[in-house]
Amino acid sequence: MTSSRSQFNEKKITSSGGRGTARFPRAARLLARSEFVRVYDHGKKEFSRSFTFFYLLHTVSEEQQGTTSGRAAHRFYAGDVRFGLTVGRVLGNSVRRSKIKRRTREMLRTERGMLSSRLMARNIAADIVVHPKKSVYDAEYSTLAAEVVKGLGAIAEAGL
Repeated sequence: MTSSRSQFNEKKITSSGGRGTARFPRAARLLARSEFVRVYDHGKKEFSRSFTFFYLLHTVSEEQQGTTSGRAAHRFYAGDVRFGLTVGRVLGNSVRRSKIKRRTREMLRTERGMLSSRLMARNIAADIVVHPKKSVYDAEYSTLAAEVVKGLGAIAEAGL
């Protein structure tokens, strides 16, 4: 006799880090403050109406595959994309900030594969920090998604 609880626990865990595909794996996120600071200090900026993208591109040649930069735990490979998301208190109370984070995270998650393949073709890895603006809370999702696609596309084509 199988219970519904045991059937729930038997769900397939995917390579994305959790049940289903709705989560970023730890390897796809900027986690430490030092990683954010490195992107701010050594990277470039891309602006849109609702977002500011800070990005740092890393060249990865065949013999350098897997070299570390910053934290000793992360090795860069061609096509690696890591995202950081910062939503400051100036954007509203915790409810508003959480909604902004959820919407932005979903847009980044859906476009991560496209960006990764474009960077892999150029043997580049990227660290990207996204700063949403106040307008993200009230804007249409489709408009925001188009801005994210355009911003990430500009990063994919950017020079080192």
